[in-house]
Amino acid sequence: MEILKWLFIASIIVSCFGCTPKIVPNDSTANENAGAIQMSEIKNHGTITINIDSKKPEKIPQEIVPRETIKTEIKKDEGLALKPYVSRDKIHIGYGRNLDGKGISEDEADYLLENDLEEAKIDLKFNVFFETWQEIPEKIKDALINMRFQLGYDGFRKFKKMINAVKRFDWIDMIKEMRDSAWYKQTPERAERLIKKIEEEN
Repeated sequence: MEILKWLFIASIIVSCFGCTPKIVPNDSTANENAGAIQMSEIKNHGTITINIDSKKPEKIPQEIVPRETIKTEIKKDEGLALKPYVSRDKIHIGYGRNLDGKGISEDEADYLLENDLEEAKIDLKFNVFFETWQEIPEKIKDALINMRFQLGYDGFRKFKKMINAVKRFDWIDMIKEMRDSAWYKQTPERAERLIKKIEEEN
């Protein structure tokens, strides 16, 4: 409606002065009074510039709910599940994370990997090889951590002869036990890559 008012005024100016009006928006900083117009001096070709203030009304800021409040509400609504569960034919975990629909991000996957690797290392260092861990070469430690990560707590402990070979620093017997296993047959490329690490230390 405001623009229509100024167009009406412009038409009157045209009828009086025989000039062509040119309507342009004002810079919001140049004119503080909304709706005010400024007329410049007559330009070439009989053009009068009419500046209409274009300042937009400020948006009313909406209430921001504190993040911790939202988290508390969702935790209460969803409940915590540390293992996957099925709801509405979809697999979920945590506080309602839809693994089928959303999955996890790469950053979240890296976070889980870091936690699992640290768990594997701590288990080997303080439980399996408590007395000998510091003396084991770094590349062999890497191979053991890789195996422990893949096989898990119980699976790794089934390699009793291999574990005893490591405690004796008998890398040849360690490799023999690694190759003589169902694990080796299931993931031969991975197993050979780890064995190569061990051979480099001999």
